[in-house]
This record gives sequence, structure tokens and C-alpha cells, in this order.
Amino acid sequence: MNTNHWIVPSHFLKLAIFMMLLPGISGLCFGQNATQKTDDFGLRHSPQKAFRLSLIPGLGQAYNKKYWKIPIIYGGFGVLYYFRDSNRDEYLKFREAYNYVSSGETTPINNEYVGRYDVETLKSGRDYYRRNLELTYIFAGVLYILNLVDATVDAHFYSYDINDNLSLSIQPMIPDNPGKPYAPGISLYFHLLP
Repeated sequence: MNTNHWIVPSHFLKLAIFMMLLPGISGLCFGQNATQKTDDFGLRHSPQKAFRLSLIPGLGQAYNKKYWKIPIIYGGFGVLYYFRDSNRDEYLKFREAYNYVSSGETTPINNEYVGRYDVETLKSGRDYYRRNLELTYIFAGVLYILNLVDATVDAHFYSYDINDNLSLSIQPMIPDNPGKPYAPGISLYFHLLP
């Protein structure tokens, strides 16, 4: 039995099709007349460009000058790749052993699980590793989408300015209510300085 073929769940195919359609969806979300901010050099910093660059994970973060996020993204993909490989290998072994034992074949096979486990254990092991394999694909899709969202949101806030003209002060407040019981409180004051 050949165990060197790819197992692609149907929801993974749906996710892959969605990823191919994502650039078109982003154009609808951002529109052609979206306001674009400028960076320190007077160049436009476009959220749409950050999104498109993030189709290759990490490039949008580099465009936004958030270089520290790139190792986190690739580290996450590396961990998911490791788990995908280990779950896939175990799934293929359990599936091959289950198919062999459940069909009642007697020809020798090079699978360590054939003599070690019974049919029910092989079936539960196959199902367990298949579920883990599918979860790994889902987590990879979620990480990819988070990469896109992070780059787009960072580009929106790229030249967001918080200056000293805005201040907040907290002061005690004693209401002036004659004839009413004493009720202390807190008041918040926002000041926009010129």
C-alpha cells in the first residue's frame, strides 16, 4: 500500500480557495478612494499595499517596519509545519495498519502497528491523528489570516500621532446639591491644549 500521497481535507480546500479570492475582497473592503497616510518621508503608507505584501507572510510587517513580528510569524508556521508532519506520519501509519488488519490480509507488511494494536485501537488512533492533522491546517489558516489582519491594521495606524496637546486629569468631585445627602465622586477632564 502506498503511503506517500497527500491527504487534503475538504475544508482545507475551501480555505485555499478563500485565500485566492482574498485580494479581490480586500479591494472591496478598502475601496479605491481610501485615505492614505504618509510616513516621515512624505511617502504614502497604504493599508492595501501592506495587505497585498502580507500575502507572503512577514512582508507586510516589514513594510510597516514591525520587524520583530516576522520571527513570530515564521516561528508559528514552523511549529505548525512540525506538527503537520508528525501528525501526518502517524495518521498514515495508523490508517495503513487499520486497513490491513480490518481487511484480513495475511501478506507481510512493513508497519510496526499491525501486530501491536487491535482493530479498535488502530481505528481510534487513525481518527485521533486525522483530527490533529486537520486542526493543524485550520491553525495555519488562522495564523495566515492574522498575519494579513495585523499588517493591514498596523498600516492604518502607521502615522497615527499622539502628541502632548491631549491630556486627561482625574479630580475629586463633591456635588453641590443643597438638601441632598453627601455623595463624593470622581470627575474626568479632557484638555486639548493649543
